Amino acid sequence: MAQVELASLSLAVSSDGSHQVPEMQCDGPAARTASNVPEVASGSLTAFAGSRITADLEGQYVYKAWPRLGGRNRLWCWGRCITGPADDLKYNSCAWLSILLPSMLYSLLCVQHLWNEVSPLLPVVTGVAFLATVILLLLTSCTDPGIIPRASLQSAVPGLPLQVAQCCGTSLLCVDGITQEPLNSLNSSQMSAGYKWCPTCKIVRPPRASHCCHCDNCVLTFDHHCPFVNNCVGHRNYAFFTGFLVAVSCLGFAVFLGFYLCLPSSSGPENPALSDGVLNIVLLVICLPTGMLLIGVLGLGIFHAWLSISGRTTKEVFTGRQVRGGVVQSALRGPSLISLRSKVGPPMSL
Repeated sequence: MAQVELASLSLAVSSDGSHQVPEMQCDGPAARTASNVPEVASGSLTAFAGSRITADLEGQYVYKAWPRLGGRNRLWCWGRCITGPADDLKYNSCAWLSILLPSMLYSLLCVQHLWNEVSPLLPVVTGVAFLATVILLLLTSCTDPGIIPRASLQSAVPGLPLQVAQCCGTSLLCVDGITQEPLNSLNSSQMSAGYKWCPTCKIVRPPRASHCCHCDNCVLTFDHHCPFVNNCVGHRNYAFFTGFLVAVSCLGFAVFLGFYLCLPSSSGPENPALSDGVLNIVLLVICLPTGMLLIGVLGLGIFHAWLSISGRTTKEVFTGRQVRGGVVQSALRGPSLISLRSKVGPPMSL
């Protein structure tokens, strides 16, 4: 294989043979400069700038080669949207039904009466809450939560290893000079700071990142995997998730209030759409489950509001292990690292 020019990486090689990462601006949660990025150990390790990749992937877009280079996430719209695995379909369908079905019945049975007899403001506010809920759910479900490219993906996209190293505050990926297999370059100082080696992705992940067993990827500032939104909740979509909780709570309250105001005892018998016991069936089948779900969502929203204020994640709370860091929701999202719209580079050798 042809030798690849490595000067574009601008690596500074010290006199003892170790490699240092140059300074670069990055909005990642663990961005580091050249002065404090851990150095790569010398010896049989080689700083990763590229590795041998399967020749038949050359020139393809990353989203097309994702089944061989990434985890179990599913890609849509030519790599512009990314969701979780197909295993979450039944949970995600329940979430959509819980939103769409009560909203549809509210529109059919309550909107006209509320508009004419109560106030047009209530249906308008409910409509806004519905649109916000749908948009924020789609953003949570279809946004890259902060996936850290695994070694096979980093080897396929030119320049990606350096970008990952800068954004995650890690060293350039290290590979064995003979087998080209990624090697664990963690030292004691990195381990004490919260860095961990992922044997599945074969990368060093920064503090607060974790490997999702459902999506089979490491995720920056991993909060939890939510099957109801069909995605992980992490560094890049946590704000969308908390916004979704607020919006769906407002929607549930507005729908519940609308049905209550359409009760015969409150609105009178002049509402023919709710006569002949139809409302009683709606209350039993729709309003009761909606009220129970609303209580659960409100509790979840309060919990995540507390997490945002305290700067903790769901996993840190339930595992009892916390690494000091900034507040999750207020952190800058930064660019996606998985480069789904990039093309696989030519085969390279070290």
